[in-house]
Amino acid sequence: MMIIKVLLMKIKSNKIDFNKLEVHVFRNKLPDNIKFDSGDIDLNEFLYEESIDYCKSNLAVIYLIFYEDHFIAYFSLSSDSVKINQKLDIKLRYYPSMKIGRLAVDKKYQNYGIGTWIIDWVAGLTMDVRRSHGIRYLSVDAYNTMDTLNFYSKNDFLIYGKVKENMLSIPMYLDINKFNHDKLL
Repeated sequence: MMIIKVLLMKIKSNKIDFNKLEVHVFRNKLPDNIKFDSGDIDLNEFLYEESIDYCKSNLAVIYLIFYEDHFIAYFSLSSDSVKINQKLDIKLRYYPSMKIGRLAVDKKYQNYGIGTWIIDWVAGLTMDVRRSHGIRYLSVDAYNTMDTLNFYSKNDFLIYGKVKENMLSIPMYLDINKFNHDKLL
């Protein structure tokens, strides 16, 4: 398993040392004996039942976060395009983006800033990847819950498109050109 160490953030936390977080990429099978419960059945089921198929089909890459040998979070990334309603210098119908497909933190580690750390890690990865090809935005289809929408809004994501009350997820984006670079080392 390949280990990517991109420690980008200067977050201070009394509960966790972010310098001890490790990001592992997996494509074929989950590590043996991992235990994970985000408190969300859909996110748990995706990890255990669907993530390997997504990887094998090249629909997403799954990243596992470990802290002191404990599996504490995961997220998936894939390519995407977004239709942005703001006026940019170059007008396109769709703009290239990196999509966070799923993001989940184990219940025991929630509210420690790990989700924000993941967003900043992905933003840093996206800035690195875009040296070789164009990516302007991070995108996510956020669950239509107050907590989830507040989390992404707090992390500078904006809603795009038309929102209807009965939508299960809300499309959101973050402009990497306007990302807070002070967060990065």
